Amino acid sequence: MNITIFLTIIGLIIAFLSYRRTFSPPPKHEIDDDIPAFTAKFKLIQTIHLETQQLLKDFIQKHDCGNEKMMEGFTYYQFLEGMEEAFPNSNSDKVLENTLPTLTSKPIVDKSASERVGHPIQCVESRISTDEGFDRKVVTGP
Repeated sequence: MNITIFLTIIGLIIAFLSYRRTFSPPPKHEIDDDIPAFTAKFKLIQTIHLETQQLLKDFIQKHDCGNEKMMEGFTYYQFLEGMEEAFPNSNSDKVLENTLPTLTSKPIVDKSASERVGHPIQCVESRISTDEGFDRKVVTGP
């Protein structure tokens, strides 16, 4: 009977520590350490967005295909306009300024995500330079 009580107490301690670790707010120093990392990731995404817009503009100009269908329901110009309209609401410096005060925990994205995928701009540039995936004919779904 003594061993049962002992194991029950150990189980309760482990459960309590797990609960505290899961539901307690992170220490202030964790938040402060993550702000530069978050800012760097945000700036990287912002740069990728702008570079992708420029690559698409260059592609449209090179192939004179702005009014042709890029995918079902979108021409190249419409897609570019959508990217330009989305930028102020998703990737601008104002969004970053409004987001930083609300950070309360570590970001979910792990450091190795970009290493697994590769640099997105290099992927897009390689597809554009070889015109791979930018066939002018419309491909419909299965």
